[in-house]
Amino acid sequence: MPTPKFKPGQSGNPAGRPKDKTPATLLRKSIVADMPEIIKTLVNLAKGGDVQAAKVLLDRICPPLKPQRLCQCATAMLWAQLSIPNHLCANPDAAT
Repeated sequence: MPTPKFKPGQSGNPAGRPKDKTPATLLRKSIVADMPEIIKTLVNLAKGGDVQAAKVLLDRICPPLKPQRLCQCATAMLWAQLSIPNHLCANPDAAT
C-alpha cells in the first residue's frame, strides 16, 4: 500500500485559502463603488417593464419562501377543507 501524501492530523494546506482572493470576492470589490448606480439602473429598467430586472430586484429583496411542514392539526383541517377521505389523513404522502 502506498504511503499517504499527508501525515494524519497535518493539513495539506497549512496557510489555508488566501483571504479575499475568491472570484466572488474579487467581483464584489470591483463593483462596490458602482453599486448605487447599478441598483438605480435596475429599478428604472423594472419600472419601464423589464421583467428580468424586476425579477433580479425581487429575488434579492423578497427571496422565495421555503416550504414548511404543517402541524398535524393544521394538516387535518386543510385535508378536511379539501374533502380528502379520512383514511388518507394518516399518511400525508398518500394524498399526493
